[in-house]
Amino acid sequence: MTALCAVNHPFVSREALSEPGERNIDVSGSGDLTQFSGIDESGDPDYFERFLERVASLPGIQQARAAMVAALHLNEGQRILDAGSGRGECVVELARMVGPRGLAVGIDASREMLARARARPEAQGLPAAFLLGDVHRLPFEDASFDASRAERLLVSVADPEQALHELVRIVKPGGRVVVQDVDNETFFVDTPFPETTRAIVRALSDAESNGTIGRCLPRLFRDQGLVETQVSSFVLLVGYDLFELAFEGILARAQEAGTLSCDDSQAWWDYLREANEAGRFFAGETVFVVAGTRPD
Repeated sequence: MTALCAVNHPFVSREALSEPGERNIDVSGSGDLTQFSGIDESGDPDYFERFLERVASLPGIQQARAAMVAALHLNEGQRILDAGSGRGECVVELARMVGPRGLAVGIDASREMLARARARPEAQGLPAAFLLGDVHRLPFEDASFDASRAERLLVSVADPEQALHELVRIVKPGGRVVVQDVDNETFFVDTPFPETTRAIVRALSDAESNGTIGRCLPRLFRDQGLVETQVSSFVLLVGYDLFELAFEGILARAQEAGTLSCDDSQAWWDYLREANEAGRFFAGETVFVVAGTRPD
């Protein structure tokens, strides 16, 4: 491991440093939001649950989720699939909407997330099911659902085209497919160090499998033959606490890769910490919601 400077920011704990004079930042998968495809192997699934919980509380995400629900055109008695269901709160909401004659199914690649979703008290007694599976190869027959959705999933999958193909395949003709995802290169934060910010945002985007997937969604929907497409965008304003959590590990990896110097890291974090204390921290990114209909 490359020896890195000990930057005085919240992501570098005393435990992450070795003996003085040889201080290395721990850059393991733990605490890295780009590792959603390997939650069970990360050694710290609690990190991902904390991140998802805080993101779910953002007004921008709540607005985007409301737009997704409206675009699904759900009715009582329908079957809907939520791919990458994570903590399961959206499956619970969808199960309430389709009622006892319907079914909301959540599928996720993480056993840890599935266990937590199944344990949600509010899911008990609802027409909801949580299954282990891979969005690239969904274990369902063609046209077996009335609608499908995926939220911030395609950014981290190996093959987003194949994943979207599967979300379309399992929906009946006339059914709806709705996807929400980010475009990490739209991330912004107010600092007097634009080049440092660009380097860190670039490190985030490059570390994801598909860091700019948000801008690609309209094209991908057309490529899958979906019609009646709708595109909406929402700005997610991020507070300092979530910003810390989101960029944990990203900054250390940028230093390890040699794309960010210790001095630049220090100046960047000093400014942001002071900005937060002064009540002038401002950051966020854009999320896109794209919906389409599988043609008859």
